[in-house]
Amino acid sequence: MDFKEAYKYGNNLIFTQQCPNKAAEYNSICLDALKMQIPQKIVIENWSSTYCLKCGYELSEHQGDGYYTHPDFLEMCPHCGQKIFWKYANDDDESEGENNAK
Repeated sequence: MDFKEAYKYGNNLIFTQQCPNKAAEYNSICLDALKMQIPQKIVIENWSSTYCLKCGYELSEHQGDGYYTHPDFLEMCPHCGQKIFWKYANDDDESEGENNAK
């Protein structure tokens, strides 16, 4: 079941006991989609590449001289849609991102 099927199923079913297996699958997909809306903290360090913590997609671009540019303007991974929160290694602010929750 993909996201579109889950939406259609959820739209037509008000959690009854008719299809308990489908309801569990629907709930799982909804939770996965919700989790993707919680920003994952990406720490930017000089001379290092950055990757999406969910799918592993490389977010930075190598410049050929050992330095990487980081698209810190992105609010989500262009590959999987995971929301991201950019943090520079020398920043002291620990206010956002799921990685800070205990």
